[in-house]
Amino acid sequence: MVAITVILAAVIAAFVLDMSIGGNTLSASADVEGDESSTITVELTGGGDQVDGVAFVNTGTGEIDAKSSSLSNTGASEDFSTSGNLQSGVTYTVYAYQGSVPTGSGSTIDRADARVEIGEATTA
Repeated sequence: MVAITVILAAVIAAFVLDMSIGGNTLSASADVEGDESSTITVELTGGGDQVDGVAFVNTGTGEIDAKSSSLSNTGASEDFSTSGNLQSGVTYTVYAYQGSVPTGSGSTIDRADARVEIGEATTA
């Protein structure tokens, strides 16, 4: 009975204090340029020391079409293009993430330890 009370108190405290069990927070910012073109450039402008990479999530499928782990410090930039993994005529939500995320069929940003939306772009 005491154990149930302790567990219940811990769960209530987690919600009241806005703490998620096992959750990480991430704060990052970026410039995402090249909307309506075949090349999208992402430059991390803040929070890069917390970031393990950047992922492009196809808004139509919810799957990750492209990612880069080389964008992991403030000031780093990289070009993503339709001659690479991005599809033409698709709108992408761009996320900075912590942890690792797969690409390919069925891969989603939900697998990241933490994530934050840093932009949106549509390819030509």
